[in-house]
Amino acid sequence: MAEAAASEAEEEIGVRVRGLNATYVLNKVYDDGPPVIGWYFHTKEWDGTPSNREPDRCSALTWAAPPTVDLQAEWTDRLAVQEWMKGAVAGRMWPGGAGNGPAPAPTR
Repeated sequence: MAEAAASEAEEEIGVRVRGLNATYVLNKVYDDGPPVIGWYFHTKEWDGTPSNREPDRCSALTWAAPPTVDLQAEWTDRLAVQEWMKGAVAGRMWPGGAGNGPAPAPTR
């Protein structure tokens, strides 16, 4: 997983990362479509200057301290960062909030 994440970082934002640590895993189940497992990684080591290499899929890149990830971030990413900051390592989410884990996504 870490190798795939490192490859995606280079492809999508143009940086070579080292020392990736898995920090959070989110199992997302929706009313329609397949379930998705989101892996989140942390590193303090990279080479290169981040740039948006996929402007058709991403409107902007922003640096943010973990506690300040704002409402413009994808809600699942915001949730994963918030839970990681609390010390959690995994969560589950599905419509209606059934089972354990975070509440369903807010509507926009």
